[in-house]
Amino acid sequence: MEKNMDITIFDYEVTLDEITHLFVNYYDKQEYMQNTTYRRRLQDLYVLFKMREDRVRAGDVLNELNEKKELNIAS
Repeated sequence: MEKNMDITIFDYEVTLDEITHLFVNYYDKQEYMQNTTYRRRLQDLYVLFKMREDRVRAGDVLNELNEKKELNIAS
């Protein structure tokens, strides 16, 4: 997965049903980015890809999440 902090669920044409399922309270990418952490955005992406059964992208996001966790532990 490309390491870009600006990538969100909105970059993958998320539907209103998916937004509701993800418990996201924002319908605009800018507002979503201002009010969520990078980790939360990764978690939302992971769940979105799992719902869509896109295992490759879900795995990439999971790797990124684990990498962030390792960095936090090492700090």
